[in-house]
Amino acid sequence: MSLKLSNFFKVKGYLNNIQTYRLSNLDLMVARTALKSDIDAFIINGLISFGSAINSLNKSNYSWSFIQCYYSLFYFARAFNGLNDYSIVYNSSTPYGIKIQPNESFIKLSGNSHAVVLNQFKSHFANDILLANDIENTSPIDWFNNQRNFINYGMNPQSDPVPPNDLFEYKNEFRKWIATYLSDTTHTYTFDSQHCYIAYPLQVFLRIHNYYSENQMQNDFLDEEKLDHFKTNFSDSKGPISSIFVKIRELSE
Repeated sequence: MSLKLSNFFKVKGYLNNIQTYRLSNLDLMVARTALKSDIDAFIINGLISFGSAINSLNKSNYSWSFIQCYYSLFYFARAFNGLNDYSIVYNSSTPYGIKIQPNESFIKLSGNSHAVVLNQFKSHFANDILLANDIENTSPIDWFNNQRNFINYGMNPQSDPVPPNDLFEYKNEFRKWIATYLSDTTHTYTFDSQHCYIAYPLQVFLRIHNYYSENQMQNDFLDEEKLDHFKTNFSDSKGPISSIFVKIRELSE
């Protein structure tokens, strides 16, 4: 399924005049509805990636688990951008950013699909606590990107089944750590290199969850079939991890 907002701009022919276009009040409501649908989809993609990371951890596939956590961060960051009205539209292969506010225009961006999204997250919310702190003296976004590139291109062979030195080995206490990260209001673990690959995406998800709750919003893609899928994936040997699954379910209510 294509992105609703991009399709809206394309069908209306606005991308043909991308240099001079201004978002009108008439188009604003339709654009916001389309963006909300895209945000819901990004959240689902992020949860699927995060559930896959949990399954990989349970199988001691630490390297692949980190890559999946990176992807969950990418999708959650894109949803976070959208909740703050920042969106990305492609004209052919060129990315443009536009804020879904009256009279806003397209701004040409650079970079691949991941860099565009994560740089938008990094630049627009630089003063947010999630980006104003570092991981090992590096911006969280750069840290995740550096680690992903190292695992994909520099680690030969990959570390499995032994976890990398800077990766925390959860063993049978994983559900306890998930609950700890979700309740970590002081961000003790969010920026700790031994914990952040799980804790950081969870904190971004938590911000999204809280936004939906405070604004009485629901995710239109979270039907019972999806919830059953997440109940199975967000689990360990003891069953579903309730601390995170409850919050997922709340997005559908």
